[in-house]
Amino acid sequence: MREINNALTGDWLVGSNPSVADFCVGLLMIPLFQTLLDGGFRKAAPKATAWFERVIKLESVVKIYGVIKPCAKSLKPTIKVEEKKVAPKPVAAAKPK
Repeated sequence: MREINNALTGDWLVGSNPSVADFCVGLLMIPLFQTLLDGGFRKAAPKATAWFERVIKLESVVKIYGVIKPCAKSLKPTIKVEEKKVAPKPVAAAKPK
């Protein structure tokens, strides 16, 4: 995100019109914007965020991918830890008297 934000001098990555570079990079960024890059990340890179919003509003992108909404809050990873089942210790049989 930082590199895209620093590289943007105009509205698009290359030139004054959308190019293949905009489509390729923008479409690769969709899962990130939908899951991880929440409002805090987007505020840190305003040019990259504005560029991404322009890419996802292009008619050809909307036709294929539909309306794309960035996440409001990022997903937090959950790690399941399997508990090891300990076999019960065998109980010694009582000795007959």
